Amino acid sequence: MLSGAAEGRYRLNKYVALRSSVGAVRFVDTSSQVLYGGDLELFPFKGLLVSGGFSRYPVAPTFDSAAFDLLAEAWHSRLDYRAKNLSISGSFLLGHLNAVYKRDPNTANKIASGSTGGYIVQ
Repeated sequence: MLSGAAEGRYRLNKYVALRSSVGAVRFVDTSSQVLYGGDLELFPFKGLLVSGGFSRYPVAPTFDSAAFDLLAEAWHSRLDYRAKNLSISGSFLLGHLNAVYKRDPNTANKIASGSTGGYIVQ
């Protein structure tokens, strides 16, 4: 698996910024998928950042998972507060996995029945 992405950020004013990313991933079976993301960043007052957005990115947890074209899509948010002697940070993620196995046309039936031949899909 090989992936790459580029990111850009544009600050509209001192309270609002936009961040976007675009890229691609090439899987072992030579198929390719587009990667993307976008965020809205808000700076309501000095030291506070609130952001949220959506992204799509590749997942490769194990060597065995290379047989699957795993992508994750997620909504995410972040809260950062920094003062002179205090720093608080938090994040939230809500997403799901997309798994596609293209080498064996019967694999979709095996996955649906729970028999994955050594592969675990959750």
